[in-house]
Amino acid sequence: MNLVENALISIRPGYADAIFTGSKTVELRRRIPPIQNGTMLWIYVTKPVGAVLGVAEVKEIVAGTPAEVWARCNGNTGIDRSEFDRYFDDSESAFGLVLAN
Repeated sequence: MNLVENALISIRPGYADAIFTGSKTVELRRRIPPIQNGTMLWIYVTKPVGAVLGVAEVKEIVAGTPAEVWARCNGNTGIDRSEFDRYFDDSESAFGLVLAN
């Protein structure tokens, strides 16, 4: 697998705003592109914004079952447990991208 230095991810406006203000420092994903610590994530904010509005560095990738990722990241995800469980419903794996800068 070739790891990349830059990647583009799409994020809904409310979650993107929380990242930009610093209240959300972990982006949750069911799967991730071939990234590593230090990868720069270019943040495309979905419609109605429809634009790349920021960039963040991947400080750490937390991988595991949804329960394991929740235990390590819950205070920084910008969502509550019920929303987390809905997102990862029927998923055996989860990823938390810890963001910096």
